[in-house]
Amino acid sequence: MPSIVEDLAALERSLATQPADAIAVLVKSAATRLRESSDNDELNAIGKQIFAMGPTLFSLGRSHDVLPIVLALHERAADLALGELPSRTATLCGILFADTGDFSSSLDYQSFALKSAEQAGDIPSVSRAWNNIGLAFAQSGHQAQAWTAFERATEFASGIGAPTAARFTAHTNLASLAYTSRETKRGLQFALLSQRDLDCGSLRVDTLSVMLFHRNFVRLYIQDKNLALAESHFAQIHKLATAHPSERAAVMVQTLAAELDHARGAPDLALTRLEAALTRSRISWLTLRDTLATSIRLEAAIGLPGRALIRLRELSEILHRRNVGHANQLCKLAVWRPTTKPIYRALMAL
Repeated sequence: MPSIVEDLAALERSLATQPADAIAVLVKSAATRLRESSDNDELNAIGKQIFAMGPTLFSLGRSHDVLPIVLALHERAADLALGELPSRTATLCGILFADTGDFSSSLDYQSFALKSAEQAGDIPSVSRAWNNIGLAFAQSGHQAQAWTAFERATEFASGIGAPTAARFTAHTNLASLAYTSRETKRGLQFALLSQRDLDCGSLRVDTLSVMLFHRNFVRLYIQDKNLALAESHFAQIHKLATAHPSERAAVMVQTLAAELDHARGAPDLALTRLEAALTRSRISWLTLRDTLATSIRLEAAIGLPGRALIRLRELSEILHRRNVGHANQLCKLAVWRPTTKPIYRALMAL
């Protein structure tokens, strides 16, 4: 019988060809084997496979599908106190839960990662945890708490002399929040601070993070009515999306192109792009919510309040249906939550 590592490696190779329901079945089968296994020697190798597969499923909008195996690994790793593995799995669980819209669970796991990093005296990981906590707050609509969390991330990262992904991410997140609150000058200041770390050439960040960095500049420069600079950053996003295609990347390109069309005075083209973006954005709750929010804002600005109101109603209905459907998903995922484990309870009580 193939090992769990071999099963996960085969599963990773088939992600592009297997349908979502088949992937979900295979992941749950591997998760069941992982929970029932007594072989602790292979846990780090299993973690390596999961950390490689998790971002791919996230980019495909399948966060809910991959959660059982990540939760199962977290349970085993936390029970055995396996170095940094419990913290890393908790971080990934938090990111995946946030993508499904379960912000309460996301905060649970990011808090676990934060406390683990604090106990280990791992400053970069403390900063990263505060970044992830801030994202959960921002995505759930708690902007003030998000500001505080991102500022804490910046404070911890400020003591790190070398360019660091944690500081880059914190400044990128603060720039995004400033854009949302229409603090354009402040947002550009944060965006330029994040660029300082990125421009050093030694910083290693994933492609999606770089695209989000450029998206901040596009939106902030549109707010600042500097279309030339906005278009230069959009060109960078388009280049990255072409080199690293995914549904999330395609939606980002279409949405930003629509915003630029509107800024150039081409509302009809902007509306056409938004329709295409909405069709593709249904891969995940967060992507759909962001695209609908952009549609509402642009349609109102174009002078179509009726269409904006329809989009707002659609967003409300989708939120309601998502909450109902998500309650059922939570029941299915509940068996994978390791909240009964002594080490989990102890860390969360600190």
